[in-house]
Formats: sequence, C-alpha cells, structure tokens
Amino acid sequence: MIAPILRDGETRMLDVFPCGGTSPKPVHFEAMPGSKNNIGWTVIDRAENGNCTMSVSQPPDFEDWRVLYPLDGTADDNGKFACGRDETPFEGKQVRFPKDFDCENCLFQLTWETEHGNQYRCGDVEITATVVSDCAGQCLSGGVCRNGTCVCPKKYSGNVCQFYTMSEEEEAEAAENDTSSQWILYFVLILLSVVLFAWAFKTISKQEKEIESSGHNNGLTSKKDLDPKHPSNYNNN
Repeated sequence: MIAPILRDGETRMLDVFPCGGTSPKPVHFEAMPGSKNNIGWTVIDRAENGNCTMSVSQPPDFEDWRVLYPLDGTADDNGKFACGRDETPFEGKQVRFPKDFDCENCLFQLTWETEHGNQYRCGDVEITATVVSDCAGQCLSGGVCRNGTCVCPKKYSGNVCQFYTMSEEEEAEAAENDTSSQWILYFVLILLSVVLFAWAFKTISKQEKEIESSGHNNGLTSKKDLDPKHPSNYNNN
C-alpha cells in the first residue's frame, strides 16, 4: 500500500469494512494537510473489470470518509477509477490530502471493486502541520490529538481521554458481577471455616490420644491417674 509496514490480518477477511479485518499498526506515513502524495499498491490477482476508490477518515470513530480524487483526472464524479486489471508489482495514483485534516493517525482506505465483491485495504497515516500540537502523544484510550486538543472516542472523556463512562447495561452487568463475587467470597469463607474447625478438632483428638497412650506406657491406666487430686491417687495408710 502506501508504506512498507503491513497491517495484521487474514486475506480471507478482505471483504470486511473498513479495513479488511486488519488491526492498526503504528503510523508509518507522514504528510501535511493539503499536500500531494503518491499512493501505490501491488496487483497479484487481477480483476478484469476492477475499479478502485480512495478515501481518508479521521479518528476516533472513522465515520466521516472523504473521497480522494486522483490528480490525473481518471476518476468519475464518485472518485471511482479503473485499477487492478493487470498483474503488476506497482500500480498507483497521486492524490491531495484534505487541507482541513490534522490528526496523528488518520486512516487511508483503498476500496477495490471486483466481480467477486469489494476488498478493503488500509494504511495508518499522520496528516499534520509542521508545528506539533501540545497534546501530541498524550491522548489515552484511543483518543487522538487534533488542533491541540484530545478528541476522545465514544464513552471516554477527560483532557487526555482518561475517564471511561459505562452505559446503563454495563453498570447493571458490573453490579450483578459484584453481587456474584460477594456470594462466592462468602461461600469460600464458610468453607474455609469448616475446614479449619475440622482440622482443629482432629488435631486436639490426636493430642488427647497421644497423652493417653503416653500414660499407659508409664503405668497409668486412665486419665484419672494423671490427676493428683483424684481420690484414688491418695496413699492409703
């Protein structure tokens, strides 16, 4: 695609929107807003009537896709152009990134339409001005630095997206899990108490038997022989 670092994923999931089932990689392509950039790809298995569309989107939700039109004028009004029709180690177009895009990890998408369906490939791109924003590298939880402010994904807030807000369903599930955990803890404590009581009773019984056995070995016949105050232990003169 646009750089040598490939995204992780499986080729059998290339029809999954938006990036063919691949996982993000560290940003490996840098550009400035409004700059011209060459986009290239390899065609391994050609599609006779293949067409491509190039788009770019901003995080954190990647819901607003901006079509990139090839600068050679080969695309139609929807940004679609012929591609992937011949096997070749390199095929590409030159595009201009939007002037109003400023993000640490924008997402570039190439959509390839074939007779077997659509395939999606993505690249992680940094589109930013020369001045580094104050929040660059500080945003957490998938948040992105845009114009000096961390833009947080859904359910996250805070100046660096450090707070997570649970939905009502998640809160109910968490409460249910806490209740279950408490009952499990009570059961474990009760079971442990029973085990300790049984161990203590067994130990005391064992000690009593050892004492009684020791008394027999010394000529004593019962526990009363160990008690000097027992009437039978007084001398009869």
